[in-house]
Amino acid sequence: MKEEKVFVRLDLMKQEILPKLVYYNAIGFLMIKAENLTHSKTFDILDRTRIHPELYSVAKWMCKSALDNSDAVDIVEKAM
Repeated sequence: MKEEKVFVRLDLMKQEILPKLVYYNAIGFLMIKAENLTHSKTFDILDRTRIHPELYSVAKWMCKSALDNSDAVDIVEKAM
């Protein structure tokens, strides 16, 4: 079996490492190491958390509300 590098959670499904149903059920429990995130062009800091990708928009909205700043690009990182 060829070893695949995973830089974002979505790669687990795109590279067919996990079947779609397994991906949706398990992805909230799988975190991507911080070292891998800095090399990815599709970097999302929420991949380091236990938040399910379907709730990323809610998490970003909560961070924006908590900081009361809608202009910041890296709003999640500032909230963390």
